[in-house]
Amino acid sequence: MTEKRGRGRPKKTAPPVEAQQVPQATPAPPQPKSAPKMPDWDRSGETEFISRLKSKAAKVDWHDYSDEDRLHVPKEIIESLKADGLVLQWVTTSVLRKEDLHRFSIFQRGGWEPVPEGFRGIATTRVEGVQLMVRAAATHEKAKAEERRKAVGRIEEMKRSHQGGINVPGGREAAQSNFVRSTIEQIEIPRGGRDRD
Repeated sequence: MTEKRGRGRPKKTAPPVEAQQVPQATPAPPQPKSAPKMPDWDRSGETEFISRLKSKAAKVDWHDYSDEDRLHVPKEIIESLKADGLVLQWVTTSVLRKEDLHRFSIFQRGGWEPVPEGFRGIATTRVEGVQLMVRAAATHEKAKAEERRKAVGRIEEMKRSHQGGINVPGGREAAQSNFVRSTIEQIEIPRGGRDRD
């Protein structure tokens, strides 16, 4: 027959003696290992290599290249091309290392041409999925004007579609809250920054 337990939490009992941990002797600290033996190699060109590194170090004008912009084109080159009626732009040729020839051909049909290496001193014209392209400024302005016209047209189309309001249940009061209202307010923009006279 089992004993009947009383109310509440059972009392803690000490673990049996054989289950208790007996303190062990602390192990001896590990002995330091000797340095690994270097493999034998041909040292005949080593002094020449070291002296070449030291002479190169004296000639190098070092600076941190880690944050260098690989797509940077000097401002002088951009201004020179602008004076000749040309515009530069980086265009994607691939996405996630998969070539997108269709998109690239669209740019070529729009007047863009790949910049050849060395053109006006530009050393890098292709970097991991992007190609530096050039086209005539007149063609570029036509394209930009068309982009602006399309953007304004989309906004106007959106306004016209909302002119009468959206059909919603709730009568005239609910429909009136769906009108698009726009106002134009003239503000004076202070001149500053690079535009300063």
